[in-house]
Amino acid sequence: MYRDGTPNPNQTLAHRAGAEPGINPRRDSTFEHYGYIKQECVIDITDYSSERIVFRRVGNEDFVQMMGGTTDEEKEQRAGREKWVGVK
Repeated sequence: MYRDGTPNPNQTLAHRAGAEPGINPRRDSTFEHYGYIKQECVIDITDYSSERIVFRRVGNEDFVQMMGGTTDEEKEQRAGREKWVGVK
């Protein structure tokens, strides 16, 4: 990071890789630390409840659409279940 707080794109992320317990996307500091990273990803999603489990693999655009969906079906996919998201 530069002195003015601007992220240095040449700085390695080794000290942040595997951040535990994860990264909170609602924090301003998250964007400050990671906002300059732009990468196409493979995203594995596991939705589970006491009744069923669903595995999905999506890309960036599909993930954003799924998480921000407004149709009843898309809302149902998000509601009432636990979700584990792994980004590669």
